[in-house]
Amino acid sequence: MGETEEKIRKIFNTAKRMAPCIVFIDEMDAIGSKRGLDDVSGGVNERVLSTLLNEMDGVEGRQGVIVIGCTNRPDQIDDAILRPGRLDQLIFVGLPTLEDRVDIIMAYMRRMSVSEDVDPETIAKKTEFCTGADLENLFRYKKKRKKRKGEITERSSASQAEQRCRHNGSEFSIAP
Repeated sequence: MGETEEKIRKIFNTAKRMAPCIVFIDEMDAIGSKRGLDDVSGGVNERVLSTLLNEMDGVEGRQGVIVIGCTNRPDQIDDAILRPGRLDQLIFVGLPTLEDRVDIIMAYMRRMSVSEDVDPETIAKKTEFCTGADLENLFRYKKKRKKRKGEITERSSASQAEQRCRHNGSEFSIAP
């Protein structure tokens, strides 16, 4: 048995002991990808998937353990994971709307010092294909860049630096 399979078993055993609880699996496609897609792994993917399916089936009879899986690539998830009794519901969370992006940007702006001339709506309009995490990275990037340059000023304008936002392998430049 490999390390990944052992960790999966350990997580589910702990969850059963600690019930009620939630087992959250981020990037579910990494351990639950469709069979036959990764022929070069020597069967590792199949063993990991088998362990995951067995453990999810074992949770079915135990009250208080909920399994939630998250992915940006739902088309890569093996169909067996999606059958009733394992993951019963699929919920699509789309990209934030313009209004959502304004709210997200304003929340980040409250946490850091930015110039009064920075308009959250202007930034939001330039970030149509950005997730909330992408927007956070914009502000982190600016903050790191400011520190690297040795700038001492209290105020910083997020609109002064060219920022990059990634979505589906495309790059979107955010410049003043």
